[in-house]
Amino acid sequence: MLKVLAIDDEPEIVSFVTSWVSRRKHHADGETDAMRTLHRVRQSSYDLVLVDLLMPKANGMSLISRIKEISPNTTVVVVSGIVDQRIAVLATDEGSEMCLCKPVDGADLDRILQFVEGRKKPVSHKD
Repeated sequence: MLKVLAIDDEPEIVSFVTSWVSRRKHHADGETDAMRTLHRVRQSSYDLVLVDLLMPKANGMSLISRIKEISPNTTVVVVSGIVDQRIAVLATDEGSEMCLCKPVDGADLDRILQFVEGRKKPVSHKD
């Protein structure tokens, strides 16, 4: 079972992702406030974090690098309405494993879950 965190300022996206992941028998948490995200990542070991790039009060790119600093073995995937080659390269440089364009569907999420299950390592936090 994977532990997944979905971060997006749109509650309906968080709800869709967490519901889909839960139906696949994984643990899913959601967060609409990017500022609370780092607290969650510090408190809990996530195998996968799905991050929106454009959120109020937060820079998704810096959020990616902070998540990876706290939990280097966590897989981070960008889910955004604005993904082009330049953004994908920048997100990868910050520590994202891949980028998906919104709207994300169940098939996209299933592929990501399979990818993470196939490479799952123990998640550790840097002190």
